[in-house]
Amino acid sequence: MVEGRKRLTFTPRSAPYFTAQPANFSSLLFVPVMAHLWKQKELKDGTYSYIDLLDILEAINVENENKWRDYEHEKNRRQIHE
Repeated sequence: MVEGRKRLTFTPRSAPYFTAQPANFSSLLFVPVMAHLWKQKELKDGTYSYIDLLDILEAINVENENKWRDYEHEKNRRQIHE
């Protein structure tokens, strides 16, 4: 944990199956690139700092969690109204 940063109040979800992993690079470092939020060259040219990486990873986790909660809410709402 980096000093001064708070922990998420939820645990990011993991897939209930084995996901494919890259063989030649860190998938964690490339998350913003794979999400089309950053360009690969920006990882090398110093555009973003380590703190920027932590911030974008947190933002992606929060966005994914909110999408999952919305999905679950809608699924439950549909079941109630059926």
